[in-house]
Amino acid sequence: MLDQHLLDLLMRSLDGDLDDTDRTMLEKALSESEELRKEKNKLIRLRKLVGSGDYQFEHGFTDRVMNRLAKLKNGKSIEFNFARDLNRIFMRVAVTGVAAIILLLLSIYLTTGSVSLDSLSGAENYSEDNVISYLLIEK
Repeated sequence: MLDQHLLDLLMRSLDGDLDDTDRTMLEKALSESEELRKEKNKLIRLRKLVGSGDYQFEHGFTDRVMNRLAKLKNGKSIEFNFARDLNRIFMRVAVTGVAAIILLLLSIYLTTGSVSLDSLSGAENYSEDNVISYLLIEK
């Protein structure tokens, strides 16, 4: 396993950004490590390849990539239909909300014995006199 500092020095040496101390350290490490020399050769070959611009994709590469992107699972095409997807999500949320409201109404019915407006607001236990006195009390 190569030392990260030596790899950094090697990369910088290819750009010519080393001072004398770092250059001496790198040369010593290169003379002692076969793996570091191989890495240097790989980097030099890679630079030549990328710098020369000799790499090309085969004919039809773009079409093959786009066709593969158009297929997802089992050869089915990917379809982006925002309205359909939004409707599907809304239906899930709406069904969950309706179920929650039904459970709330059921729990109110079981605890109070009725589902009137007063039982929903929790005001069925208060008389008009009690409500007026609660509103007039200063805290």
